[in-house]
Amino acid sequence: MTPDSSVLAGTDPVSVVVDPSRQFAYTANGGSNDITAFTIDSSTGALTQINCGGVAPECNGANFLAGTVPAAVTIDPSGRYLYVANSGTDDTVSQFTIQSDGKLAPLTPASESAGTNPVAVTVDPSGRYAYVANSGTDNSVSQFNIGTDGTLSAMTPASVLAGTDPVAVTIHPSGRYVYVANSGTDNSVSQFTIQSDGKLAAMTPASVLAQTAPVSVAVDPAGKYAYVANRVSNTVSQYTIGGNGALTPMATPIVITEFAPASVTVDPSGKYVFVANSGIGSNSVSQFKIGSGGSLTALTPSSVLAGSTPVSVTTIGTWK
Repeated sequence: MTPDSSVLAGTDPVSVVVDPSRQFAYTANGGSNDITAFTIDSSTGALTQINCGGVAPECNGANFLAGTVPAAVTIDPSGRYLYVANSGTDDTVSQFTIQSDGKLAPLTPASESAGTNPVAVTVDPSGRYAYVANSGTDNSVSQFNIGTDGTLSAMTPASVLAGTDPVAVTIHPSGRYVYVANSGTDNSVSQFTIQSDGKLAAMTPASVLAQTAPVSVAVDPAGKYAYVANRVSNTVSQYTIGGNGALTPMATPIVITEFAPASVTVDPSGKYVFVANSGIGSNSVSQFKIGSGGSLTALTPSSVLAGSTPVSVTTIGTWK
C-alpha cells in the first residue's frame, strides 16, 4: 500500500464487505445513508472508488443510496447480490444486483421489511437464506428465503427470538448453524440450528455466556473455533465448536484486546484473527495467531494503527 493507506467513503462508514471474486469492496455509510463501492487492485489490494454515475433515487453523488442509517452490508456467495441492513426508522433490508463493473442496481422491490432496528445481515453458504439481527425492542432474528433473482421473502414465522439487543449474526461454514451476539444485559451468544427449510431452531442450551457487550462473532474456516469481540470488557471470548454446532468456552476462555473491540474476523487460511478496536486512544487493529486447540496468542507487534474509531474489519484471500 502507499503511505496514504486510506480512501474516502461516505459519512460514518460502519461496515465493509468484499465480494467472493475479490474484485470489489463495499462500505455501508450510516451517516450519509448510502453505499460506497470500490474496485480492488489485484496486485496491491488498493481500493479505487466506483462512481455511481447517476441521479436520485439510485445515487447519492458518487455513492449508491440505501435505506435510513445503513448499519451492515453483505454479499451472497455467488457475488451477484448485495444486502444492507438499515437500522433507521424504515427498519428494512435494501437489496441490489452487483453488475459486472461493480455498480449496484436496486432489485424490485428495492427493500424488504425486517424487525425493529436491523443492524446485521448475513447469507448462508448455499445462497438460499438470509438472516438479520434486529437490536430493537423485539430482540429477534429475521429469516428470509432468497429467490432465484436475489429478492428476499420473509419465512413463516418471519423471525425468531434471540437474546437482549442482538447486534451480529454469523453462519457456520457448514451452513448448519447460526450464532448471534447479544450485546444487552444477558451478555450472551445465541446458537441456532438451520433446519432443512432454512428456518432457525434454538439449540439446547439456547445461548452461552460471553463477556460484557459482545458485538461480533467470527468462526474459523474449518468450523472448529469461534471468537467473540466484547466491546465493554475489552476482550475476545474463545470457544470450541462441537459436532452439533454448540459452543464451549476454551480452557482459557478470553484474551485481552485493546479498548472497545467492535469487530473480529478470521483470515481465510484459518491461521490468524484480527480485531478492530474502536475506542478513543486505541484506533487500532489487534492481531493474533490461532494456536493448537484454537487458542489465540498475540503477534508481535500486538496491534497496528488504523484510522479514527475503526468499527469493521475483513480479510481477503484464498483458503487452501
